[in-house]
Amino acid sequence: MCEAPTLDEARRAELRRRLAAATAVLEANKALSDAIEAAQRAIAATHIALISLGAPGLPEEQKPRLRQLLVDAPDALDRILSEHDSLAAARTAVEAVQTDADKFLNGCVALLAEPENAPTLVAESTSIRERFSGAIEALSAPTDRYLAEWGAFNSFCPLE
Repeated sequence: MCEAPTLDEARRAELRRRLAAATAVLEANKALSDAIEAAQRAIAATHIALISLGAPGLPEEQKPRLRQLLVDAPDALDRILSEHDSLAAARTAVEAVQTDADKFLNGCVALLAEPENAPTLVAESTSIRERFSGAIEALSAPTDRYLAEWGAFNSFCPLE
Protein backbone atom coordinates (compact mmCIF):
# COMPACT_ATOMS: atom_id res chain seq x y z
CA MET A 1 0.00 0.00 0.00
CA CYS A 2 2.81 2.46 0.78
CA GLU A 3 4.35 1.77 -2.58
CA ALA A 4 1.28 2.90 -4.50
CA PRO A 5 1.71 6.28 -6.26
CA THR A 6 -0.31 8.97 -4.46
CA LEU A 7 -0.11 11.50 -7.28
CA ASP A 8 -1.34 10.17 -10.55
CA GLU A 9 -0.94 12.24 -13.72
CA ALA A 10 -4.45 13.75 -13.47
CA ARG A 11 -3.79 14.93 -9.91
CA ARG A 12 -0.40 16.37 -10.92
CA ALA A 13 -2.02 18.24 -13.79
CA GLU A 14 -4.64 19.65 -11.41
CA LEU A 15 -1.92 20.79 -8.98
CA ARG A 16 0.04 22.42 -11.84
CA ARG A 17 -3.11 24.25 -12.97
CA ARG A 18 -3.84 25.48 -9.44
CA LEU A 19 -0.22 26.55 -8.95
CA ALA A 20 -0.29 28.46 -12.25
CA ALA A 21 -3.58 30.14 -11.25
CA ALA A 22 -2.16 31.11 -7.85
CA THR A 23 0.97 32.50 -9.52
CA ALA A 24 -1.17 34.56 -11.90
CA VAL A 25 -3.14 35.97 -8.96
CA LEU A 26 0.09 36.91 -7.14
CA GLU A 27 1.44 38.60 -10.27
CA ALA A 28 -1.82 40.48 -10.78
CA ASN A 29 -1.83 41.60 -7.13
CA LYS A 30 1.77 42.81 -7.48
CA ALA A 31 0.90 44.70 -10.68
CA LEU A 32 -2.13 46.27 -8.97
CA SER A 33 -0.06 47.24 -5.95
CA ASP A 34 2.61 48.79 -8.20
CA ALA A 35 -0.05 50.70 -10.16
CA ILE A 36 -1.65 52.01 -6.96
CA GLU A 37 1.72 53.16 -5.63
CA ALA A 38 2.53 54.89 -8.94
CA ALA A 39 -0.85 56.66 -8.93
CA GLN A 40 -0.36 57.74 -5.32
CA ARG A 41 3.08 59.14 -6.17
CA ALA A 42 1.58 61.08 -9.10
CA ILE A 43 -1.15 62.48 -6.87
CA ALA A 44 1.41 63.47 -4.22
CA ALA A 45 3.58 65.15 -6.86
CA THR A 46 0.58 67.10 -8.12
CA HIS A 47 -0.28 68.15 -4.59
CA ILE A 48 3.29 69.39 -4.05
CA ALA A 49 3.15 71.26 -7.37
CA LEU A 50 -0.08 72.99 -6.30
CA ILE A 51 1.51 74.04 -3.04
CA SER A 52 4.57 75.29 -4.91
CA LEU A 53 2.36 77.34 -7.18
CA GLY A 54 1.56 79.50 -4.20
CA ALA A 55 -1.25 81.96 -4.81
CA PRO A 56 -4.17 82.26 -4.95
CA GLY A 57 -5.28 82.30 -1.41
CA LEU A 58 -7.02 85.61 -0.95
CA PRO A 59 -10.06 85.05 1.24
CA GLU A 60 -13.30 86.53 -0.01
CA GLU A 61 -13.60 88.74 3.07
CA GLN A 62 -10.26 90.43 2.25
CA LYS A 63 -11.32 91.61 -1.20
CA PRO A 64 -13.27 94.68 0.01
CA ARG A 65 -10.25 95.78 2.04
CA LEU A 66 -8.03 95.40 -1.01
CA ARG A 67 -10.51 97.49 -3.01
CA GLN A 68 -10.26 100.22 -0.37
CA LEU A 69 -6.49 100.19 -0.63
CA LEU A 70 -6.47 100.32 -4.42
CA VAL A 71 -9.27 102.76 -5.20
CA ASP A 72 -7.18 104.31 -7.99
CA ALA A 73 -6.86 101.03 -9.90
CA PRO A 74 -10.29 99.38 -9.99
CA ASP A 75 -9.85 97.89 -13.48
CA ALA A 76 -6.46 96.35 -12.73
CA LEU A 77 -7.80 95.01 -9.46
CA ASP A 78 -10.89 93.57 -11.15
CA ARG A 79 -8.71 91.78 -13.68
CA ILE A 80 -6.34 90.26 -11.12
CA LEU A 81 -9.22 89.24 -8.83
CA SER A 82 -11.07 87.65 -11.74
CA GLU A 83 -8.00 85.60 -12.69
CA HIS A 84 -7.39 84.84 -9.01
CA ASP A 85 -10.89 83.42 -8.69
CA SER A 86 -10.56 81.38 -11.90
CA LEU A 87 -7.29 79.90 -10.70
CA ALA A 88 -8.70 79.21 -7.24
CA ALA A 89 -11.67 77.36 -8.78
CA ALA A 90 -9.37 75.29 -11.00
CA ARG A 91 -7.17 74.42 -8.02
CA THR A 92 -10.20 73.45 -5.98
CA ALA A 93 -11.30 71.12 -8.79
CA VAL A 94 -7.87 69.44 -8.85
CA GLU A 95 -7.88 69.07 -5.07
CA ALA A 96 -11.36 67.50 -5.15
CA VAL A 97 -10.26 64.92 -7.71
CA GLN A 98 -7.11 64.24 -5.68
CA THR A 99 -9.28 63.50 -2.64
CA ASP A 100 -11.55 61.21 -4.67
CA ALA A 101 -8.55 59.43 -6.17
CA ASP A 102 -6.97 58.88 -2.76
CA LYS A 103 -10.19 57.40 -1.42
CA PHE A 104 -10.52 55.16 -4.45
CA LEU A 105 -6.92 53.97 -4.34
CA ASN A 106 -7.07 53.27 -0.62
CA GLY A 107 -10.24 51.19 -0.97
CA CYS A 108 -9.89 49.39 -4.28
CA VAL A 109 -7.82 46.43 -3.06
CA ALA A 110 -10.40 45.55 -0.43
CA LEU A 111 -13.21 45.86 -2.98
CA LEU A 112 -11.39 43.53 -5.37
CA ALA A 113 -11.68 40.75 -2.79
CA GLU A 114 -15.13 40.30 -4.32
CA PRO A 115 -14.74 39.59 -8.06
CA GLU A 116 -18.16 41.02 -8.87
CA ASN A 117 -16.79 44.47 -7.93
CA ALA A 118 -14.19 44.39 -10.71
CA PRO A 119 -16.31 45.99 -13.49
CA THR A 120 -17.36 48.83 -11.18
CA LEU A 121 -13.77 49.40 -10.08
CA VAL A 122 -12.53 49.46 -13.67
CA ALA A 123 -15.20 52.02 -14.58
CA GLU A 124 -14.42 54.14 -11.52
CA SER A 125 -10.70 53.92 -12.23
CA THR A 126 -11.26 55.17 -15.76
CA SER A 127 -13.53 57.95 -14.53
CA ILE A 128 -11.06 59.15 -11.90
CA ARG A 129 -8.16 59.04 -14.35
CA GLU A 130 -10.13 61.09 -16.89
CA ARG A 131 -11.33 63.57 -14.25
CA PHE A 132 -7.80 63.95 -12.87
CA SER A 133 -6.30 64.52 -16.33
CA GLY A 134 -9.09 66.95 -17.20
CA ALA A 135 -8.67 68.91 -13.98
CA ILE A 136 -4.91 69.18 -14.46
CA GLU A 137 -5.39 70.27 -18.07
CA ALA A 138 -8.02 72.79 -17.01
CA LEU A 139 -5.58 74.26 -14.49
CA SER A 140 -3.09 75.31 -17.16
CA ALA A 141 -4.94 78.22 -18.78
CA PRO A 142 -6.06 79.88 -15.51
CA THR A 143 -2.51 79.57 -14.17
CA ASP A 144 -1.05 81.22 -17.27
CA ARG A 145 -3.66 83.99 -17.22
CA TYR A 146 -3.17 84.62 -13.51
CA LEU A 147 0.61 84.81 -13.83
CA ALA A 148 0.34 87.18 -16.78
CA GLU A 149 -2.18 89.37 -14.99
CA TRP A 150 -0.09 89.28 -11.81
CA GLY A 151 2.89 90.57 -13.78
CA ALA A 152 0.81 93.44 -15.14
CA PHE A 153 -0.75 94.13 -11.75
CA ASN A 154 2.56 93.98 -9.94
CA SER A 155 4.14 96.44 -12.40
CA PHE A 156 1.21 98.81 -11.81
CA CYS A 157 1.12 98.30 -8.06
CA PRO A 158 4.47 96.94 -6.83
CA LEU A 159 4.37 95.44 -3.35
CA GLU A 160 7.83 96.75 -2.42
